[in-house]
Amino acid sequence: GGTNVHVVVEECPEQCEAGEVDGATGEWHLLVVSARSAAALGVALGRLAAHLGSRRPRLSDVAYTLQVGRKEFEHRFALMCQTVEDAVAGLSSGVGLEAAPGPSQADVTIAVDRERLQLQKTGSGSGEGPESAADGGGEADLLARVGRLWLRGAQIDWGGLHAGRERGRVPLPSYPFERQRYWIETRGRAGVSGSIASSVEGLLAAELPLRKDIADWFWTPSWTRAFAPAARPEGGNWLVLGADDALSEGLSRRLAACGVHVVRGVPSQEFVRFDEDRYGLRPGERGDYGRLLAEVEAAGRMVDTVVHLGLAEPAKAWRERGLEPARASLDIGFHPLVALAQALGEMPGRSRRILVVTSELADVSSGDALCAPKALAIGPCLVVPQEYQHLTCRIVDVAADVVVAAQADGLDRLVAELSRTSDVAVVALRGADRWAEDVTPVRLQAGAAPGPGWLRPGGVYLVTGGLGGIGLAVAEYLHSSVGASLVLIGRQVGAQNDRVAALQRQGADVLVLSADVGDAAQMERVVEAAIARFGALHGVFHAAGVPPSGLIQNKTAALAEAVMRPKLAGVLALQQALTGRSLDFLCLFSSISSR
Repeated sequence: GGTNVHVVVEECPEQCEAGEVDGATGEWHLLVVSARSAAALGVALGRLAAHLGSRRPRLSDVAYTLQVGRKEFEHRFALMCQTVEDAVAGLSSGVGLEAAPGPSQADVTIAVDRERLQLQKTGSGSGEGPESAADGGGEADLLARVGRLWLRGAQIDWGGLHAGRERGRVPLPSYPFERQRYWIETRGRAGVSGSIASSVEGLLAAELPLRKDIADWFWTPSWTRAFAPAARPEGGNWLVLGADDALSEGLSRRLAACGVHVVRGVPSQEFVRFDEDRYGLRPGERGDYGRLLAEVEAAGRMVDTVVHLGLAEPAKAWRERGLEPARASLDIGFHPLVALAQALGEMPGRSRRILVVTSELADVSSGDALCAPKALAIGPCLVVPQEYQHLTCRIVDVAADVVVAAQADGLDRLVAELSRTSDVAVVALRGADRWAEDVTPVRLQAGAAPGPGWLRPGGVYLVTGGLGGIGLAVAEYLHSSVGASLVLIGRQVGAQNDRVAALQRQGADVLVLSADVGDAAQMERVVEAAIARFGALHGVFHAAGVPPSGLIQNKTAALAEAVMRPKLAGVLALQQALTGRSLDFLCLFSSISSR
């Protein structure tokens, strides 16, 4: 029934002040404090010193609470003491134990046997067998070594340190949050211009004029010829990921000629180290990218730029190798790019650039050859800088002849572009011209139609995702505006939908069908059923979709493909199902979440 009962089974034991026990017993205590920054650590030490000086709790309980009741952060302080006075003095001065020199102990776990004065290390590079306290050092020596290992990142089994001893948690000062302001300040600009890379910042930070007329709410992608000053690499360590082809070889040689140390990563069936500057790795395998980066940096070469060339190969070459462009764009482009970002995401603290070289992605002019599935790379490139503070990501689209022939002038312009620091997310190089992707406002007049018969009175329209919120909103509009006949497609068609029932009560002729929009055979049957029922099909609204969730760092290939299937496989299935049929239009719905 929700009744709460509180029963006191025993009176809380009376707490002794520190002065009654500390110092008299001669027991040593290890106080550990950590924070996310050096400044926060200094504040935490000062607060703890003031608290101990005024409250005088038992140091054994203070040490226990700090060890088992606080999250551990990068900036650390450890102090050995016997009395409250010792603790306050050490905390106030900031003088404590010093970490012993040596590598990080983050992968080492320490088990402590305080009675036998022994500790046991487990983990890579930890050695075997217990270690005893130094002769004559006793418990103080044991605690000091535990403290120094903790300062180097070791994981301590604090429970073993206090086994068999009466300990309790006591109230201590909370974490000293730094009160940093993250609100996006407005900049007083009258509108938004510039690259799509800055569109998120622009739309949020700019003071946009109030647009009361809905006709002024629309923007269209466009390309602007953009001048950029000459640039060349300034040394550094670059990782070039791509097959053994003319582009990879030519680009690597030109970078090396500019003083860049180049490490190559080529596709392989397994991770392999050919030599110190050449590795084989499985595309899209997160662990291989992390291992490659770790081995390179262990040799003292900190990678600051990664060039991804997987999407530079023309679609024609893919087909000649038996690869379907949509599948290749995922396996060679999208998944490796995500896996690379995840591997770099586990190595924070150093700014790094991801540069994705593509071909046939940018529709700069009507004569450009296009491979639409390569646009899958745009999503990660726009989202990665939003989720990883230390990473930037850009796309440089080149003409196919630069990839195939690797001509000298084309390579020189590519090297110059890769060397630039720019906020333009997508750049296209066409001959001697440099184009930047932009968004331009466009006014849509009421009643304007994209072509003859935009919405026919009494027309027949198919809506994928037709039982979802967007699909039903479209269906309701179609019925109310032109009295359309409706074909609503859902993955699962169960109990009667209230909104569908409302449409039918209003006189709408509705056909509800169950189908997987990513299955071409099922969509062919849907189209045939729609024409058999209504005698025609005039337009398709592709609104099917799976809501994405979670950060890139937690994404798997399976999760990503489940979200993309209705969009990518769905469009291809519709293309096949509608081949040979004349439609007034095909309307695609997408998300602007990455922008």
